[in-house]
Amino acid sequence: MKLLINIIVFGGLIAGINGLLRMNLGHIFSGNEILDTKWEYYQANKGRFNVLHFGGSTIANQVDCRQFDAILQPHYPSRSFNFGVGALNIPESFYMLEQVLKADTGDLEYVVFGVSGTTVYPKAFWESSRLQYWLTPGWSAEALYFQWRHRQPWHQKLKITAIVAYKFILNCFDYRYLRKFIHPPDIKTESFYLGEHRDGYTGTDLERWESYITDPPENSDPNRVIFLKNALQKIYHNQRDSAFNDQMLTHTAPYFDAQYTPGPPDPRFLGALERLEALADAKEIRIIYLVAPRLNWHFDILLPVVYTLDERDVIDLSSMKKYPFFYHADHALDMFHLNELGCEKYTRLAAEAFAEKIGR
Repeated sequence: MKLLINIIVFGGLIAGINGLLRMNLGHIFSGNEILDTKWEYYQANKGRFNVLHFGGSTIANQVDCRQFDAILQPHYPSRSFNFGVGALNIPESFYMLEQVLKADTGDLEYVVFGVSGTTVYPKAFWESSRLQYWLTPGWSAEALYFQWRHRQPWHQKLKITAIVAYKFILNCFDYRYLRKFIHPPDIKTESFYLGEHRDGYTGTDLERWESYITDPPENSDPNRVIFLKNALQKIYHNQRDSAFNDQMLTHTAPYFDAQYTPGPPDPRFLGALERLEALADAKEIRIIYLVAPRLNWHFDILLPVVYTLDERDVIDLSSMKKYPFFYHADHALDMFHLNELGCEKYTRLAAEAFAEKIGR
């Protein structure tokens, strides 16, 4: 009995310390060193930036801040930061953007939100700490909703439900808010994730990836090193064989066919965007949605929502008809991402459309 009481007291103490640190230090992300690095740097330097590029890998690797800002200078004094993180899909991206907006102190004017859809996460994701940090009561329900809407066996849905419940409990007692003081960030890791110009843009420089894999920082996540190694192997395979692009074209073409009629937008998806927009409006921040090409597995849920949004707030570069070059193999890094040539065009078109959207 005494042992049980000690366990309860210890657990309560850890939860209390974590709660106090969370309230007083701002949210410290856990489970993904890219998130941690970009969050800490942005928090320390957010007064420098008035535009935030936010989203997954189609932001992280494809929107060059220096090029974007240079194009905007004749119209608007853009000072942007790339807060893109690979595999940042909904609803995790909703939670993340919510934290960014809440933490704003008045310097941010625009968020370019690289909105994506949702995907059936692999087993490794559900069992990683990446899932844990954002599982608050409300977002746990959203996580289950978006996973259950996918076509997958019932036993898989039940397993995911159990994992989310377990991770939600761990989220209350994890010591991650103490970890910042136990394991300070590694400088080499910070340099890698913030990019050459420390604006968050990492680009598609495969030599940098090779260097990171060959000599990873001491504090780096070993799973991240494995992920990058596997990603590089796929990219090099794709460069030798463009069959991957044919597969992508086959799956994507129906969404841009004249006969395509989008279904009704997902109400939970729209509801989350409305809550984020309300929070942004209260902070006098405008969200502009950027829709990337090659998001073929996301278009089913994404396009009906995009077509419902106010077109004045949407930069849609996804169309295979308007932007066929984005779907050519010579513009592709892999099935879902653009190479250096594609990224240059993508950033330029996004910046020019942004200038039009803000009336400059």
